[in-house]
Amino acid sequence: SSVKYFQLLLKRFGVMYMAIVITLGFIGNSISCYVFVRSKLRRLSCSLYLTALSISDNGYLICLALIWLENIRVFIFHNNGICQITVYLTTVFSSLSVWFTVAFTTERFVVVAYPLKRSQYNSSARTRYAVVLLTFLALFLYSPTLWTSGIETTDPERSTLPSYDTRCVTLRPWLRFTRQMNIIDFFLT
Repeated sequence: SSVKYFQLLLKRFGVMYMAIVITLGFIGNSISCYVFVRSKLRRLSCSLYLTALSISDNGYLICLALIWLENIRVFIFHNNGICQITVYLTTVFSSLSVWFTVAFTTERFVVVAYPLKRSQYNSSARTRYAVVLLTFLALFLYSPTLWTSGIETTDPERSTLPSYDTRCVTLRPWLRFTRQMNIIDFFLT
């Protein structure tokens, strides 16, 4: 009984912790985005990467909040269409966060390592092109999640899951394909 109480306590802590992370993360990213867009910093090319990064991170946090709502018995994530779009956007936003960070770091490296060639490699137009290219690549490369994920009905007698009837999962015919895609994504990331 003490083990079950400890598990319940850990679960409640996890629920509260995630709510705090989602809320503070969204507020922090929103403030960052506002600062980079509305101040003198908007003229710097690196600000475009940081703006795109904060938007991407906020998108991920919104998707995470949809999934988190299960903890308060709001099962939005378990509807056809919302399941696929949420899984798709989660993978797109997480990939974009990684690649915007890589692009930003690469730009900073070029500026520091080759200061005389800064104007040649470091421009707002080039940065916009990189952000748009990375976004379209992510939107395209992760599009299979739109049809490989879906709603599965659970068997309440055999299931150890909570008491809802459906769940968002990778559909059985696509399990092998998604495993292979996850391995490729792992190495790309």
